[in-house]
Formats: sequence, C-alpha cells, structure tokens
Amino acid sequence: MVPVALPGEPLRYEAAGAGHHHHFLCRGCGRAFELPGCRLEADLDLPPGFSAEDHEVVVYGRCPDCA
Repeated sequence: MVPVALPGEPLRYEAAGAGHHHHFLCRGCGRAFELPGCRLEADLDLPPGFSAEDHEVVVYGRCPDCA
C-alpha cells in the first residue's frame, strides 16, 4: 500500500505498483477513484528554461452513484 495525499482530504492508501496516474474525487460520497495513465506530461507547454519534475491532478465531480 502507498499513501495518496489529496488536497483537503485525510491521507488515503491504495495498492502499490499502479504507475503514475491521477484521481477523481466525488463531492457527493467522498470516494476517490483512480484515473488510469497520464497524458499531461506529453502536453505540458512550459516556458523556456523550465523543467518539470512531478505533478498531481485531482478531478472533482460526482460519481455515477451520486450524479
């Protein structure tokens, strides 16, 4: 298990070995869902001279049960 820190939320844990991915946090029930993969790194348009080292993305909304 590895810790997952989501902004404004208590620390959560998920299985290790999933690779880099993002999360969807339901504002209705509070559950967090893993979003597979990441396309953001290929789409970053950083200013000249900048070098990205890491990033985190959390998508907020409502899961199918809460929608």
